[in-house]
Amino acid sequence: MLVIGLDGYPCSLLSDQIARAALPRLSNLLRESLPVRMESVYPTVSGVAWATYMTGRNPGNHRIFGFIDRKYKPFQLVIPDSRHIGCRTLWTLLGESGHPIIVVNVPLTYPPRQVNGILVGGFLCPDIARVAYPPAITESLKRSGYIIDAETGYGVSGQWNSFLDHLETTLERRIAAFIGLIDHHEWSFAQLHIMETDRLFHYLWKAVERDFDPGITGRVDQFFKLLDGLLDTLISRLDSGDELILLSDHGFCRATHAVQLNRLLQETGFLDARDSQPVGHDEPPGGYAYSLMPGRIFMNLKNREPWGRTEPDRRDEILNRITSLLSSIKIPGTDRCAFKRICRSAELYRGNYLSEAADLIVVPERGVELRASYAAGAVFETSKLQGIHTFDDAFVWIKNRRVIHDRPNIIDLYPSILEIFAMSDPEAEGSSLFH
Repeated sequence: MLVIGLDGYPCSLLSDQIARAALPRLSNLLRESLPVRMESVYPTVSGVAWATYMTGRNPGNHRIFGFIDRKYKPFQLVIPDSRHIGCRTLWTLLGESGHPIIVVNVPLTYPPRQVNGILVGGFLCPDIARVAYPPAITESLKRSGYIIDAETGYGVSGQWNSFLDHLETTLERRIAAFIGLIDHHEWSFAQLHIMETDRLFHYLWKAVERDFDPGITGRVDQFFKLLDGLLDTLISRLDSGDELILLSDHGFCRATHAVQLNRLLQETGFLDARDSQPVGHDEPPGGYAYSLMPGRIFMNLKNREPWGRTEPDRRDEILNRITSLLSSIKIPGTDRCAFKRICRSAELYRGNYLSEAADLIVVPERGVELRASYAAGAVFETSKLQGIHTFDDAFVWIKNRRVIHDRPNIIDLYPSILEIFAMSDPEAEGSSLFH
């Protein structure tokens, strides 16, 4: 089985490109069945989504809740990596059952764990010398000029041609390295993750929508043609009976606004401005509540958070007040609320790590980016990104198999893949896409 993950690729975009024959090779591959729209997770970020995919469990059981999290005693902000995942993964289970695996670049696989096969970690790895298991694989990656993750600085500064050049080089080297691995090593399950699509969509979504400089829009079209050709080269290596899955972890849309939740909490008295500049980002903010990206609000509870000021018996009262506040916040110049849902953690999650989740998870309206700077000058800002993630426009496509699940979610891939291998996991939370 080969699984190809296209990070952030919207089902709506892929379907449109197939209809326009903008991806001629993929269009030919998908001519018998179109990709199926799939839902993601909350918060809708790659790390949480791929952790859900690779474990078949919700965040309350796999323990990945966002880009950044915190530890107590002493208080410390941390970036979750593979060591934070609280249960075994798909490739661990397959490997233990005798199936050799090759997995390259999936988020939350760094540092690489020991597996029955090869595991190349993703973008959290700071040094290529530590990116792979077994370590000997690193030497072949170095020789091929493998790039762990595309440099987004070109996108931040608007150097569009340099940005696209770098994306294309990173993509070419990633797929070439993956082909080298599957050509020279035994495997029953292989997965390649392409992060370059997510990077492109964040910084050049307007060009994807064909509402940008024509020259750069043309370059973006070239990127898609390159991706189409490289995927064809990879997929053509499969035998006719080999299983193939294509999927994304979330969708994308145009960014319209950014909301600074900590600024909002400051202005409304829930976060003390005088205490809201964490020294080295390792001291907790004062006040009743604070936010971590993306869209998670934590109560500053006594006996839970350092410097906690809120008595636990007032938790519900203050959460209700914050929920009411958020429900009243309108997008400037409109009568639309900035937030689609404001959820208690127990509404979305269950499991062994539920107590580590945020007290509130804020789900933004389409086009609204949630940020959490302590130094923001205003609650609403213009987003610095062109595109941001959406929950309901991921996709899945499985060769020679019909997806009949009426509302597929990324959590359903885990039991579906195990079913193809004639395996099961009684603790899996999703349900097969084939029933």
